[in-house]
Amino acid sequence: MTAARAKVLLAVSSLSCLLLSSPAASAAAGAEVAGGVAHRNIERIAGSAGDVLEDNPVGRLKVFVYDLPSKYNKRIVTKDPRCLNHMFAAEIFMHRFLLSSAVRTLKPEEADWFYAPVYTTCDLTPA
Repeated sequence: MTAARAKVLLAVSSLSCLLLSSPAASAAAGAEVAGGVAHRNIERIAGSAGDVLEDNPVGRLKVFVYDLPSKYNKRIVTKDPRCLNHMFAAEIFMHRFLLSSAVRTLKPEEADWFYAPVYTTCDLTPA
């Protein structure tokens, strides 16, 4: 794996970590937040991840997803079919998840985080 590709993968995984580790998300998940640091109460969760999200849709955490014209990503996705089903699909799945997630807000002034749907990992693959 090249250093450039590793940086891009780190950026994608960082967004996931940020969404799951913010103080708002931690508080919604039952963690005690003191001084901006979350202290999680660890417990076993029964059921699927989908059930957990339906039971408690991440509290007050809000993400604004920029509405980027499809022309910017369409060429990238069609360039390499692996973008839809390989490890590169994480960017696409994250984008689709956020579009239908309870954490999404349509008002930027309400947002805690902002997501620009640019599929940079797929753009690094050879044509």
